[in-house]
Amino acid sequence: MHSDSMENYNLDNHNKDYIEIMDKFYGMISKSIAIKIMKGELLIQQDNKLDNQKDNANSNKINKIALDDTTDVKSIIEFINTKRSKILSGFDNKENMQNEESYIVNVEDEVYRIFNAAPTKNSKIIRRTIVLGHEGSSINLIVHNKLSDFVDVNSIERGDTILVKGAKLDIKQSMLFDQKNTLILKLLPSKQKIYNITELNENMRNIDVIGRVTEISPIKYVNGLGNDQIAVANCIISLNKESINVSLWGSSALATAKMNLNNYIKIEFCNVRKRADKLEIIANDYSRVLINNTIIQKVKKMER
Repeated sequence: MHSDSMENYNLDNHNKDYIEIMDKFYGMISKSIAIKIMKGELLIQQDNKLDNQKDNANSNKINKIALDDTTDVKSIIEFINTKRSKILSGFDNKENMQNEESYIVNVEDEVYRIFNAAPTKNSKIIRRTIVLGHEGSSINLIVHNKLSDFVDVNSIERGDTILVKGAKLDIKQSMLFDQKNTLILKLLPSKQKIYNITELNENMRNIDVIGRVTEISPIKYVNGLGNDQIAVANCIISLNKESINVSLWGSSALATAKMNLNNYIKIEFCNVRKRADKLEIIANDYSRVLINNTIIQKVKKMER
């Protein structure tokens, strides 16, 4: 379809295939751009602009990210490495790298971990990191404000398979960022083991625990390294008539500001230690505190 000019291109004769492309880039491209993509004149969207095809050798990999309904983390990492190897080999130059440093992608993969939401230097902006993929093959997705809240409200959890539509892939930073129209859809629930309080042992690491909040302490601040202060708090959770203290630090401590008595919470990537001959859960900046009463369904299954 390369030989037809735009003026002579008959949409009816080609079954209006451009509509499928417009659907994939809904709200981001015009009809004329969609037709050019379909004809092979343009391949990929980057920062809401479409770049001319540059070399056939890499067009399949570009096409995979740009035009498939979804891609996965492994393919994105391969794509990033390909772009960087071109720079190192002298096949491309840094100027082209800067011009092609971001792309619009749809990603379907597993959630490896989710960090707590945290304010940025601009206190009005909330930022959260979601790690997609698996250990050793992962990429960070940065989401802000409403989309960050959405992750908790809709109980997106460690181990869930999700679809992220319309994220921006930044080649230079090797990261994904949300945009105004980015969506997150939960496709498959997690199979990650959740521990009952009665199953906990000293020195457990990076586990998930759920329970009902029966006590909460106020947030306090202690001196950390340098002049920084670290938020600390405690709460007690119970399940199956068993209770355990939770020591919360940093962003996990700040999460207690939204916590109420009798809330059901899930703590992801927490550790267990023994203190004064009693087991205690430790949650810190590397953990995630999910406050969502839909967790009660998991609790009921564990209490059977």
